[in-house]
This record gives sequence, structure tokens and C-alpha cells, in this order.
Amino acid sequence: MYESVKPIVLKQVLEKFGYRLEAADDISWLMKWECGGHLVNIPQTMAMVPSDVLEAMLDSSSDISAEAFNSMAGEVQKSTSAQQSRPGENP
Repeated sequence: MYESVKPIVLKQVLEKFGYRLEAADDISWLMKWECGGHLVNIPQTMAMVPSDVLEAMLDSSSDISAEAFNSMAGEVQKSTSAQQSRPGENP
């Protein structure tokens, strides 16, 4: 089962799996998979993207398993947290 993530984490995970930003506005990002043309619309207005929404987005049309997604999401979240917690780097 896919774990819920923030929209920015989903965007970063998809980029690591070969998706690129196709279009963006204040409400959403449209990501396109370079290998198969699969499109994913990521709503930026949600606090978290629920697991059932992730499953509908990714399970049948992409090669990203729940295990691979959750592992990469964990790495992205750790990296983001580490960058935000470094004191003195943000003037």
C-alpha cells in the first residue's frame, strides 16, 4: 500500500522515477513519464495526497511499486528534513 505524502514529496519522487514536469499552475503539477507517456496530476492544494489516490495514480499505469515508492518517499522526506533543519544556512 502506498503511504500518504505531501504533494511536493510526490513530485520529487516522480522526478526520481523518470517523470518530468509537463505543466504547472497554482493549483497543480502535471507530470509525464518519459518512458511511457503516463500522466499524473498532482494537486498542490492538498495537505497530503492520500494512499488511495496514490494507488489510483500509480498502481496500474506506472512501473512504480508501492514498496519502491514508499522507500523513495522516505529518502526524499529525510533529505528535505535535513536541509530544513541545518541552522545558519538560511539567511
